[in-house]
Amino acid sequence: MTDFETVLPRLVATYEAGRLVPFIGSGMSLPVCTNWWTFINGLEAAVSTEKHDALDEATPSAELIRRANSAVRSLKASKPGAFEQAVRAALVSVKDPKIPEQTRALARLWWPLVLSTNYDNCFEAAFHEQFQGAATRNLVVVGRSIEDCQRVLNSLSVAGRSLLWALQGYLNAPFPLDTGTSSKLHEQLVVGHEEYRRVTYRDLHFRRAFAEVFRQRSLFFLGSGIQETYLQELFGEVLEYYGPSTRPHYAFIQEGEVDPEFMLARFQIVTVQYKKGEHHTVVEWLNRFTDLARVPNCAPVTWSWGRIRKESENAWASSPDLEVVRGPLPVTPAEGECLAVSAGGSSQFFFSKGIREVMEHWGVAADEQPQKLASHYVGVFPGRHVYAVRARSDLDERSLSHIYDAALELFGYAAKDYDCIRMQLLAAGGVDKHEGRADIRTYPERFSFVQIVRAWGNWRGRNPEATCRLALHVVLDSVYQDVASGRIDLLELLSCKDVRFFVEVVSGTGEIERRLFQSMPDETLGSLVQRLGLSPAYWTLEVTPPASLAPQPPLPERLDLTLQMLGVVPGSTLHFHRVSE
Repeated sequence: MTDFETVLPRLVATYEAGRLVPFIGSGMSLPVCTNWWTFINGLEAAVSTEKHDALDEATPSAELIRRANSAVRSLKASKPGAFEQAVRAALVSVKDPKIPEQTRALARLWWPLVLSTNYDNCFEAAFHEQFQGAATRNLVVVGRSIEDCQRVLNSLSVAGRSLLWALQGYLNAPFPLDTGTSSKLHEQLVVGHEEYRRVTYRDLHFRRAFAEVFRQRSLFFLGSGIQETYLQELFGEVLEYYGPSTRPHYAFIQEGEVDPEFMLARFQIVTVQYKKGEHHTVVEWLNRFTDLARVPNCAPVTWSWGRIRKESENAWASSPDLEVVRGPLPVTPAEGECLAVSAGGSSQFFFSKGIREVMEHWGVAADEQPQKLASHYVGVFPGRHVYAVRARSDLDERSLSHIYDAALELFGYAAKDYDCIRMQLLAAGGVDKHEGRADIRTYPERFSFVQIVRAWGNWRGRNPEATCRLALHVVLDSVYQDVASGRIDLLELLSCKDVRFFVEVVSGTGEIERRLFQSMPDETLGSLVQRLGLSPAYWTLEVTPPASLAPQPPLPERLDLTLQMLGVVPGSTLHFHRVSE
């Protein structure tokens, strides 16, 4: 039997590598949501006034499956909406719900992908709470549709928003959240073995997507009934078709529910068992795990890229040009180095309290304003080796194109005078309140990172003999985990002038064509539309992540804009939808 202390370092190492993916089940939503047998009792109560023998923990699994299937068939055969209404009513077990402790413990960490068989939004609420409203732009709930399964597959190799993959449908309950989650996910609700098996076997695209996740990631089963036959059939099918994976999966599970040796031998799942009824142990283990994952004993703390100069077979040297540092900006100035900090504001430069404290260590007074340079973007504190970078428009609006342009101008000013530029991410804060207004960022922080690295690669390409290097300091899990896992391809960003992005064309019938493009940033939207064979008057365009908050004019009025002006960056998606009649 594998114990928790043995598995803990492996969980942390797998998380650090970006390969660990939680697979959460009903146990993660207790006691806010009902258990399985109480849930079935609730569905049966909604069918008719006929009384049924109450189900409980001792009811055989076969009887639970039979009763669930019978109730679902009756509800779906009644008036429209009855099934969803019954599921919603039977789901929640308390009047004043609070996020379960086990879910809150899991959400303390940043997860690029989470799988769930739950209908509730407990994890989404915990994510929203932990990351202070970032859920609206950094987490999206997806289902089993072709489009959503493609998004899941892309997330394995391309940086983007965190995904909660709802495998059995989803409801915006019990917590009322306004996070933009698609209301259509309630149409994918499935209950019980028979219905779930039928849906998964019918949807080939879903099974293939699940197989890729199962093979490329280590699933972390929490509160999930891995003893369920339909799940084991799904796991078994993947292993049968593709063979064993190179990585194991992990599960926290109650004693007596599964045979640990069988789960490991048949499904490559390492089970860590806790004593029967002591579910609080899962909370303790998750908190131990998240504490260690936040400050691991062994983790990559810097990544560097540069040039290799080779004179002969045994005579060569490497010189780093870019260093990504997992940590905050330094408070102690060093010889030959300058500091570049992110600022806001329009008439004046605005700095957060934390940045002001850092600049004070570099000799900048608490209320001092920088000297404006020729650019709107960059200011300097003469003699203090500190630059302020305002990656915003004249009207104090943020966009991804401003980040690229501001970073490029900074390098033009600072790189000629210093050996190293120590810099933070630009325009990556959530909400800045100053000068009587609030400005909200519309894109995940990783895209600020991408734009700065692209600008540095551009500048280095035009100044190959320069000796200055860039040290980019990152403190966000969502960014450095993407670097560690390879979801952000630094070599591509530094070396390639063209931009790799996706295009989705959604027809009036809902059919989706998804294509990969690699185009130069100065290609116009009109050229791209022509390559796609679209008539602009009959289509709309949405770019994700949104480059700015500004309202976008109709597609025909944007045809002269370049990809750079549209805010298209590596990892962006251009969504074309046919205009409804």
